[in-house]
Formats: sequence, structure tokens, C-alpha cells
Amino acid sequence: MMSENYFRDVATIFFAQKKTILKTAIIVSVAAVLIAFLWPPIYQAAGLVLLQGTKLDRPPNVLEEAQYRFKGVTRQDMVSEIEILLSRPLMERTIKQLVRDGEISKGANVQRTVSDALKKLSAEVVPGSNTIDVRFLNRDDRFAANLLTMLLQQYITFRSNLQTPEQAEPFFAGQTDSFGKAIRSSEDDLIKLARETGSANPALEIQNNLQTKLTVEQEIIVLENQRIDLESRIAYLESALSGSSVKLFSAIDNAVIASFADKIQTLLVERARLLRTYIEEGPVIKRFDEQIKFAMKSLHNEVRMILDKRLSQLGAVRDKLAAMRRQVDILDKRNMALQENQFKSNRIQRELDLYKGSYDTFFLRREEVRIGGETGAQALSDVRIFSWPELSASPYFPKKNRVIPIGVVTGLLLGVVIGFIREYFDRTIKKPEEIPARLGLPIVLSIPIESE
Repeated sequence: MMSENYFRDVATIFFAQKKTILKTAIIVSVAAVLIAFLWPPIYQAAGLVLLQGTKLDRPPNVLEEAQYRFKGVTRQDMVSEIEILLSRPLMERTIKQLVRDGEISKGANVQRTVSDALKKLSAEVVPGSNTIDVRFLNRDDRFAANLLTMLLQQYITFRSNLQTPEQAEPFFAGQTDSFGKAIRSSEDDLIKLARETGSANPALEIQNNLQTKLTVEQEIIVLENQRIDLESRIAYLESALSGSSVKLFSAIDNAVIASFADKIQTLLVERARLLRTYIEEGPVIKRFDEQIKFAMKSLHNEVRMILDKRLSQLGAVRDKLAAMRRQVDILDKRNMALQENQFKSNRIQRELDLYKGSYDTFFLRREEVRIGGETGAQALSDVRIFSWPELSASPYFPKKNRVIPIGVVTGLLLGVVIGFIREYFDRTIKKPEEIPARLGLPIVLSIPIESE
């Protein structure tokens, strides 16, 4: 029954807000159609670069005095090749060649063109392979294919030049210096972050703070129980002192109060016995009344002293509770700051590890090139263009067969969401059964409205 009511309510909301849903779906769908047909198309040129490892024996007393052998393509090899493909010198050579070939106007700003082209260029390793996928985006499909083709040609030429020590060693030395600066910058960021936090080991401090917070919270629970107990006792004493009836405060564990209570009780018993013999207005009874009054006054004074003492204890407990809650807040804020800085530190550390890996790769390559110049050995892995760029048959964006269906589905979903939100915030009464639930009034009569 609940399921049927639920689906009925959903259907009611859907039909009640059908105009909103349809309007939203139509607007978004029209926008998707306009984008699909009027948005300036962007074309993508793509090429694949294949790396093949070489296996070369190294002579004795070279590179840590041990034989060295290439054993295939490593992750560092792939990273270094991507760095070459995305490097500014390679793009500069490509743009200058295109200017010479007439593909780019001779009056164009080369440096700006290089910067714009690098923003549209991407390269990433194809998962599970030794292949690099290189892509370039541009509004002109022919220019995109020509630029990427020229880039790959320049890459092969540029990389072939790197096989000679005269060309390779300066390049690898420059890359080594670049990554060395990046490493030092990341290390400086870590040092600065450590100084800002004031903690050599944030994770350990967070753990200690959590343990301290747990201990403080346990103490807060104990103090809260003390506060409740003191407030209860104080309320009882204040009520007893302000009352007109005789209270002996026998519940208070105090020798002086117990002594006064016994004395008052004895006087009351004796007064009751004497009333059998003497009249209440007589001097004997009045003398007893004065004694009882004096004893009660002394008893109240003692109780007020205890009340003042407990009020002082209650104030101290409240102050201690406030201090402990402030300590918990300070610990929470400190842990939050340490956690945030730890996230930053982990991110910087990941970048630092990547920089170190690239630095080690280029440093080793530089040493290999230097030694290879003396031994005639080759330093780099073999590369070949596995797939050359071709003219794209359809634009990369927008794709009509994707944009339009996605726009229609998105419009419907967005319309439904907006319809449900409008229905949620609509406080008008739509069904008779809502009156008792929302107004607490019984339904006397319900007259349906018939549509003509």
C-alpha cells in the first residue's frame, strides 16, 4: 500500500508539473540542437608513437663500474619521451618549419603561436602498452593534421640528433637542471608548509590530539555529572531555605547541622509535651519558641554556608567545563589545519617524487650519452611513428549524434528535478487528506470541482 501511494504521489507531481518539465526539456534540447549545428567545429588530429627498448652491453668500469644493459622501456622512458613531445623547443622548430612551408603567415608572432599550440597539444601513455597517444585540437582540420604531422617529423629528427653526444648532452643537461630546480622548489614548499604548521610530524600530532581530545571529553562527562548533581543539591537547598515549613536538613551529611537538627527536634518534642500543661501564649511556651527560633536561625546560617560553598563549587565546575570545551575546539581546529596541510604535503610529495624520477632519468641519460660518446654506444631507446595523423572526417566537438541525445535526456532530467523542487516548496493544499495532517482540523465536507 505504501508503495502504491508513493508511486501515485510521484505520478501526481509529474503531471502537476508537466508544463515546467516540458518547457525545461524543450529549452535544453533546443540549446543542444543549436550547439550541434551552429557551434564552430573543433577537429582533432591524433598520432601514435611506439617505443622499443634496446639491449646494449656496457663496457667495464662504466656507470658504477658494472655492466649496464637496457632491459626494455620503463615508465621513466615514457615520461621523458612525453616531455620531449610537449617541450617548447620542439614546438618552436615545428612552427618555424610551418612558417617556412607557408602553412602559417610569416608575420605571425612565433612565440605566441607556440604557446597557443602547446595549450592544444596533449600526450599520454596508452594503458598497458609502450605507445604514446599524441593529440592536437584546432578549428581547421587540415591545419591540425599538418601541424601534428610536422611535429612528429620534427620529433623524429630532433630525437635522431639526440643520438649524437654533441646534441644530446646539452639537451639532457638542460632537462636535468630544469627538474633539479623543480625539486628544490618542491622541497622549499615542504619546508615552508612544515614551518607554517609548526609540526615535524603532522600525522603523529593529529593522533596525539585525538587521544588528548578523547581524554578531555571523558573528563567533560564527569564534570557534567558533577554539575548536574550540584545544581540539583543547590536547587533543593534554595527551595528549603525559602519555604515556611520547618526543615531539619537531615539529608545533609554535616555534624554541625545534625547537632542543630537534633536540638530542634528535642525542643519541638518538649514543646509539644508542655502544651498539654501550659497554654501556647504562656511564658513557658514562648521561651521554647524563642529557643527553637534561635536554633532554626543558626541551622539556616549553617545551611547557607554550605549553599555558598556549593555555589562556589558549581562556578568552578562550569569554568572548568568551559575551558575544556575551548580546548576541544582548539584541538579540532588544529587537527583540521594539520589535516589540510598534510593533504597539501602529500600532493607536493607526489610531485616531488615525479620530479625526482624524471631527474634521475635525464641525469642517467646524460651520463650514458657522455660515456656513449667515448664508447660509441647508443643512449636512447628506438622510436617509430606507429600511426601518422590524418584529416578528421568529423569534428571532435560538437558531435551531433551525441550532443542532441544528451541534450534531450539532460533536459528531461533537469525538468523533472526542477518540477520536484517546485512541488516541494509549494505549500498549498492539494488534497483533502492533507488538511488533518497539516492543519489539525477535521474534514466536514469535500466538494470536487468539475471541469467544463
